[in-house]
Amino acid sequence: MRSMSAEVRREPVESISEFQEQSFTCELPLEEKDFQNLSIVDEEFILPEKWPSETEHAQSLNFKVHRSRSSSALSSLNVSPKSEVYPMVKKPRGRLVIINNFKFGRQEVDVERMGRSQQDATSLDLLFKQLHFQTKQHSNLTLEELSAVLEKERTCDHASVECYVMVVMSRGDGDHIYGVNGYKICIDTIISMFDDEHCSSLRGIPKIFIFQACDDAKSKSVDEIKTATENLTSMVSSSTTSDQAVNMRADMFVVRATQDVAVDYHGVFGSRFIQSFVYLMRNLAFKEDFEEIIKKINLLNSVSEPEIVEYASSFSRKLFFNP
Repeated sequence: MRSMSAEVRREPVESISEFQEQSFTCELPLEEKDFQNLSIVDEEFILPEKWPSETEHAQSLNFKVHRSRSSSALSSLNVSPKSEVYPMVKKPRGRLVIINNFKFGRQEVDVERMGRSQQDATSLDLLFKQLHFQTKQHSNLTLEELSAVLEKERTCDHASVECYVMVVMSRGDGDHIYGVNGYKICIDTIISMFDDEHCSSLRGIPKIFIFQACDDAKSKSVDEIKTATENLTSMVSSSTTSDQAVNMRADMFVVRATQDVAVDYHGVFGSRFIQSFVYLMRNLAFKEDFEEIIKKINLLNSVSEPEIVEYASSFSRKLFFNP
């Protein structure tokens, strides 16, 4: 990062073997308010030509996720729930972990960026609670603290969850995440910690990783975005066993911001990537699968910005959140 001191350019942790081997039990306290009735919508959602464009498109902190009147969002879809769709019926259905770094070292706090980052975290928390997820937030972690959180999550017993989501918002260079003390860790290392070999309790369960860690000083060209997308695809599919050629990173979906763009319009405040994601999820999660929703993020922002996200998937089925 150009705006960070020289000490932040220390070598990243590249191996998960550097983390301690410990065993933890995740606590998932249930709260009745997390499972309140959601708003019912009959009208067809139409993707706006420009977003945000009208007051009704604004993302406030009292939004409700839309759901259909039918008992199952899959009832009108031509798919077989058992063979083509990941099961998503439990309450809670999954676990969301948010890591939000916005205060770095001795630098003066960027108040605007801090507010934007906190708004994003709050919006994500509200969204996933309405999708019947238990949520956990961590803020301003050093690399050592981040490593400890990742290790605790990796060794949790996730047998009861049907989906696992991790969102990391911090400074970075695209391929690395910075702790607030300037040390960095490779995104590939984080992904490795939750593959089938290192996190057996999540084997067969859809795992979503969302990274907002861009180089603020530089906007990527189309060719750079294409190369980064190819690298991301390689990350998700590269870990195989030599004997059976089984993808140890199966059932993973990784989404990464290509640039950090702010949005502030009629109540929409935060990063364009995260707020677009929340906006689309709250309007479409009841009827469209996750990959189709992610594809629409760049379409939603195509008027104002170039491609702002890239993604790679090793999902073997479709994932419907079915609120």
